[in-house]
Amino acid sequence: MKRSKIGIRRKQKKTNIIIALLFLFILPVIAITLGSKITEWWVIPTINTDDMLKSPEEIVLKENGESGDDILQEKNDTDSEIKKEELNREVANLNSISIYMIQVASVSDNKNIELLTEELGNHNLPHITYKLDDTYKIYTFASTKREDMEGKIDGVREIYEDAYIGQMHIPQKQIQYLDEENKGTKEFIEDMNLLLELLEQSSDSLYKSDNEESKSGKYKEILENHQKLLGQMLEGVNNTELPEDFADKDDIKKMIEYQKKNITESLKIIESKQELHKLQNYFLDNLFRTVEIIRK
Repeated sequence: MKRSKIGIRRKQKKTNIIIALLFLFILPVIAITLGSKITEWWVIPTINTDDMLKSPEEIVLKENGESGDDILQEKNDTDSEIKKEELNREVANLNSISIYMIQVASVSDNKNIELLTEELGNHNLPHITYKLDDTYKIYTFASTKREDMEGKIDGVREIYEDAYIGQMHIPQKQIQYLDEENKGTKEFIEDMNLLLELLEQSSDSLYKSDNEESKSGKYKEILENHQKLLGQMLEGVNNTELPEDFADKDDIKKMIEYQKKNITESLKIIESKQELHKLQNYFLDNLFRTVEIIRK
């Protein structure tokens, strides 16, 4: 009986030891192991610590099928292209010009324009019809200096009492172009600036000298320089890829061709020494055709 009780006590003691070991060592080890696996399987994949250390542009969702390195390379390529374009971008300044003209009429339709211009011709007054928006402006005389028009306005008002001096100012423009794509642009803008200078010289020659013979000689010299420049400009525009925000190449060619014809006719008038007042007509046409190109 005593042995039986002793045996039971020994078994109970072993059981208590096993239970103690289970709670003190085995279960904590199992809990730690399971906790580590759970964290690894479910928690860690939701946090991308690499992404936390990257800039927003570098973070790429897996659905896109692109790696961060690919995106960075594309971004660097784009930035490189932009910087390259900025480095190759050049600027040419197209000079400003102001013109002053005497306006004798403004009409909304062209029915009576022919009669009006014929009347101006009968009075030996130069004239040009200029369409501005939806209105036809009839001008007589024009210059790059206001004082030239102030010297003419009284004589014009003897025939057209409502005549007045108008003005148009085209400010300096910065023409931006790419050195590689728009070769020849700088040279062409320089030629345009020379053209503006020649128009100013023509204006001074026509209005400043009272001696007709002296005026004709000086003006002839300017016209010949003008003629040479137009030939140079025509060749230049044919060999130049002008920037898109500049005037259309075909419009420039038309301007050049019309001015060449005007100069040819002007030189004939000077040579014949007849109807010198018509020189103003051709000058007006050259002036306004140039303005139409540079104001676009």
